[in-house]
Amino acid sequence: MRSNPREVLETAPAAAAGPRRLLTAAAEEGDYPAGRPPAAQEDWELADGLLALPRAEGRLAVESDPSYHRLGLARLFVMAAEVALLADRATDAEPAAELAVAVALQLPSDGGGQVRRTAALGQWLLGKALLRGRSWAQAARAFEVMYAHLPDQAPSAERGLAAYGLAQLYADLESLDAATGMGMLAARQFSLLGATAPAAACHAQAGLLLQESGDLEAAATQLMVALRVLVKDPALAPSLCARLLLALAWVETTLGRDGDARRRVQSARLLYTLAPSRGESVERGWREALALAAAGRGAAAERGLDRVRRRLLEAGSLAEATRATVDHAELRIGAGRGDSVGKLAAALAGAFPGEGESWAQEIAGLARLAGAGRSNERYLARQELGVSLRLEAPATPRRPALIAPWRSLTDRLLRGHAESPEASGAVGGT
Repeated sequence: MRSNPREVLETAPAAAAGPRRLLTAAAEEGDYPAGRPPAAQEDWELADGLLALPRAEGRLAVESDPSYHRLGLARLFVMAAEVALLADRATDAEPAAELAVAVALQLPSDGGGQVRRTAALGQWLLGKALLRGRSWAQAARAFEVMYAHLPDQAPSAERGLAAYGLAQLYADLESLDAATGMGMLAARQFSLLGATAPAAACHAQAGLLLQESGDLEAAATQLMVALRVLVKDPALAPSLCARLLLALAWVETTLGRDGDARRRVQSARLLYTLAPSRGESVERGWREALALAAAGRGAAAERGLDRVRRRLLEAGSLAEATRATVDHAELRIGAGRGDSVGKLAAALAGAFPGEGESWAQEIAGLARLAGAGRSNERYLARQELGVSLRLEAPATPRRPALIAPWRSLTDRLLRGHAESPEASGAVGGT
């Protein structure tokens, strides 16, 4: 069966606005200015037609018609998928990534390695898109298939990307030892290549994962390694740099290094004007409040957490508002005010009718366990609640996330994309 590209373009429905926007952005990021050469223009037209087809038909067209077997077309799909993942997160990156892989697999090998690198990068983007969709088994296969495109054991960016993606997969599956191990492997690959910014992204990811898991000494080491690179050029990733400084401040406060922690907060504040989005301002207030709580400054911490919680109840996602409510509730429970947690839970249920009620009940349950003196059970319930939030409470179109996930910031640094107001503001997903 053959499918003529020209017939496809004439008979397929018009491509959706999202894919068209992706292709335009991808062409702008590549070497395709407004007056693009004929070959690049043809790539764009073919890509537009393929994205307009149902996905199975698009893959079949690529496999059956040699007219689609063009390296430029595969690279355009790679760029479109990357735009979807890193800049236009409202659009599904999976169709473009899938087509990038499909086209690259039809191309003959080349001595310069462009085909295999394009195929490997397409697999990485497909894996990342599948992670966002929580299709973990398929994501694992995509990352593992990358190694089939690597001819030897020499250090390479593709090996680093594969390890970085697997680190995120293991983190999603709560295998934190495996996640940090893969993160270190990714950092090593980039370090051997002299790629300092991607290596810093890997160390940042590992540090934040270790902080979340409670391994504070190891977290401090990884955070500082990343910061040694980022503080030399704060404009490179100001939001991420500020978050790392505030995370390190919390770690150091918890470890009793109050003087170091205060200096980290002061350094972070110098970066705030470089990334002034509303989501980042809430994130900063949240992290500063947690550092105050770790320092024993309960009243100031509660004021900060209360502001954050109210802002997220008003404009954040369910997961964000629930996490902020949990942090606020834990602060009150620790201060012996567990009887007031019910009001916090009720506010969450009221802000998210229906979908917020079960989370509110779990938060109220933490206070009941504390009141009964069952501290070990409360700790386990708190840990389970955190896992459930990561896996079961994604943002929704009605209430998207206000704060960019830190993973999206490390992804941008890894791939050499500067931060932007859009990237630091309201986005969702993995």
